Amino acid sequence: MRSLPLKYQIILAPMILIIPILFVILLTLSYLNDIDHQNDTVRDWARATDQLHIGMAAIRSLQKTSTLLQDSTGQDAEELLFDYLEQSRLLAGSLKHAALADKVDTGTLSELQAMADQVKYRDDLKIVSVPPILGALLPRMEYLYRSLQAKKRSIYVASNEDINLITSRLASVSITVLGLCVLLGIILSLWINKSTSKRLKMLTTSANTLCNQPALGGLKKPRDELDELASCLSLISQRQLNLLATEKLLEGAEEERRRIAMDIHDQFLSDVATIARSLDDISQSSELSDAD
Repeated sequence: MRSLPLKYQIILAPMILIIPILFVILLTLSYLNDIDHQNDTVRDWARATDQLHIGMAAIRSLQKTSTLLQDSTGQDAEELLFDYLEQSRLLAGSLKHAALADKVDTGTLSELQAMADQVKYRDDLKIVSVPPILGALLPRMEYLYRSLQAKKRSIYVASNEDINLITSRLASVSITVLGLCVLLGIILSLWINKSTSKRLKMLTTSANTLCNQPALGGLKKPRDELDELASCLSLISQRQLNLLATEKLLEGAEEERRRIAMDIHDQFLSDVATIARSLDDISQSSELSDAD
């Protein structure tokens, strides 16, 4: 199998480890979403039972207030009427709460709301007719409250079991994936170390052959292949600098030799020309003397 380039080996290890870790993160987010959905369901049922409890408390208060209103007059009656108004609003609001809309049968809820509207405070309300209506409304709400409480408990127990199962499953998957990541990390580390060490050793051997490593006897002993390679490259660089300096020196000497040769050549030609002219002058002088 052909060895991967070093840059890909460096990227490969974290990428292989990131993939399972990313899987665990996504799985955890999914399980947390399921747990949050379970908790929302339990909270919805708790809100429904709380609203029924508020309504029953309002009915009991209305029963007491309506009884007192039958025998009260003046300012006491006004205070009782104000309290009656508040409690009747609480009763109507609890039965119209959105938490009960999908938990109670529509027909049953409509009947309860209609009975609550009958006892709601208004100017033509007859207090005498209120206690019988409240007496019929309270048992029905208590029965409904017990039914919703039983359903809430069963859903709460089922939700706890689901959450425990999800938590156990998530812990098992996380431990398995983390163990796999550790194993993959060890295998990848050994593989990269082996591949890199082999290639570094080959490179160091070639470099030692090129730079004649025995000449490094005066240097500090290298700790590993990288130090050895660095020492070898340093020596090669120094040799290259020395070679360049020598070449520059030789080029200067050669240039000087060429300049000297040119000077000698030019001076020799000048001397030869001077001698030739002198000989011509002597020759002409001799010819004139013979003619006389």
